[in-house]
Amino acid sequence: MAVYYQDSCESGQEDHFCDPCSPGELGRIRSVAFVKKSYTFADPTSKVEWQTAVAAGNVIVIAEVNGSFDGGSPKTAPGYGDNATEMMGYDFKLSFKDPNYKQNVGFYNTLKNS
Repeated sequence: MAVYYQDSCESGQEDHFCDPCSPGELGRIRSVAFVKKSYTFADPTSKVEWQTAVAAGNVIVIAEVNGSFDGGSPKTAPGYGDNATEMMGYDFKLSFKDPNYKQNVGFYNTLKNS
């Protein structure tokens, strides 16, 4: 695609309009971490706590992946009284691809079985 500007253009640049604009990217998966069920973070925003957890083997980080996250879908059960259903929580799905999967198939199998 080529953009052509006339030499004798006397008017200013037109504004760009976006109506309706498509929703922005809400994020993407760049890294994943596996946290032992028995481990609890005191402050999940603490870099030092993450480093300590990784060093102790409580967290495994795979730094370079790509993937997507569905944002969650409601999980319901039959309700009581006037409520046909009751909210039980959410189901979340995260899918990722590790470019080094082939070399790490043993790692993933032991992780799956742990």
